[in-house]
Amino acid sequence: MALVLESFCVVVRWDAVVDRWRGGTEAFQNASPNGTFCQDGLLARVAFMHADDARAYLAGLKRGGLRIEGGAETLHAVVCDDKQGAWSPCTWLSMGEVSMQWEGEPVKVTAVWQTDQPVGELVTPDGYSPMSVGWISNEEFYRDYEQVSMDGGVQTWRHKTTGELRYIGRPAVVDGQRLEEAVKQLKTLVWSLAEPMTGEISADAVLRLEASIHRALELEKAMPANPELPLLRGVAARRLAKWKDAEQAFRRVTVLAPQFFGGWLDLTWSLAEQKRHSEALIPANKATELAPESAAAWGNLAAVHLELQQFPQASDALQRSMKLDPTDAISLRLKARLDREYTPAKRAPWWQRWFG
Repeated sequence: MALVLESFCVVVRWDAVVDRWRGGTEAFQNASPNGTFCQDGLLARVAFMHADDARAYLAGLKRGGLRIEGGAETLHAVVCDDKQGAWSPCTWLSMGEVSMQWEGEPVKVTAVWQTDQPVGELVTPDGYSPMSVGWISNEEFYRDYEQVSMDGGVQTWRHKTTGELRYIGRPAVVDGQRLEEAVKQLKTLVWSLAEPMTGEISADAVLRLEASIHRALELEKAMPANPELPLLRGVAARRLAKWKDAEQAFRRVTVLAPQFFGGWLDLTWSLAEQKRHSEALIPANKATELAPESAAAWGNLAAVHLELQQFPQASDALQRSMKLDPTDAISLRLKARLDREYTPAKRAPWWQRWFG
C-alpha cells in the first residue's frame, strides 16, 4: 500500500508505533494534532501546511519513544514533502507518483510507501482532495500570505492575491471544560454565519467559515465521539456549497448519532446538490422514519422523488408534508412544480397509457 503525500508530512513506521509508543496505536492516533492522520499497516502519516508544525510534531514523537535521529535504517519517523522527499536519509521509505480516481477521472498524486513492499492501493485521510494546497517554501509563505486571525492557538493565513487559506499551529485546548467551551464558541460562530442557508455570502464570512471547518476538524481529534463537531463542519461546508465536504461531515453525524434525523436530512440535501438523487433516497426515507411528524423530512423526500420523476411517490410524500405544514414555502413550490410535470396523461394507469 501507499500513503498520499501532501504539503509537509511526518511519516512513521507503524511497527515502531506498535512496539514503542506509550499507550499503543490508539493513543498514537488520538495524539494526532489534526484530521490528516492515515495509516496502511506499514506506515502512518500526518500532514501539515507549514514546515514548522511538521518539525514540532516530529520532535514530539521523540518524547513518545520513537527514534527521529540516527542512521538511515534505524529512524522511526521522518519529515517528507512532495517536492524534496525525505528530509533525512531513510532506506525504508520510497516516494513517487501513483494514480487515483477523482470525480471519475484518473489523476496523478505523490505518495510514499515502504521500500520493500509493492505500491499497491493508495490510502488517503478522510476528506482528502487531490486539489489540496501543496508545498511552498518559508520565503514564499511569508512573502505571499498575511495572517488574518488567531483562534485557540490556530493561526489563519490568507494568500494576498488568490485568497487561499493555510493554517499554522494547534488548538489550545487541554481539559474537558476548555474543550466544551471551545465547542460552544464554535457553535455560536458557525450558526451565526450559516444563516441564511443560501444566497450571497461576504468574503469575510467565507474566510471565517473555512477557518471554522479547520477548527472543527482539530477539535474532533480530541472529542471523536461528539456528533456536534461534524455537524458544525457540515453546516459550514453546506453554506459554502462544498457539497462533497458537507456529505462527508453529515455521514459522520449519522454514524455518531443515528437517531438524529437532522443528520439524515442534511445528508439528503448534500447528495441531491451533487445530482446523486438515487443515493439520496436512502437518507431521505430514514429521516421520515425517525421524524414522521416533520414536514421538512417529507418535503425532502418529495423533492428527491420529483427529481427522479417518480411522480406518485413524490405526490404521496408532498401530501404528508403539506398536511403537517400547509404554509411551508418549499412545499408550495414543489407542489407547483409537481402540478406542471405530473400531467393527467402521466397520472393515468399504465394500461391506459400503453393502450389508450
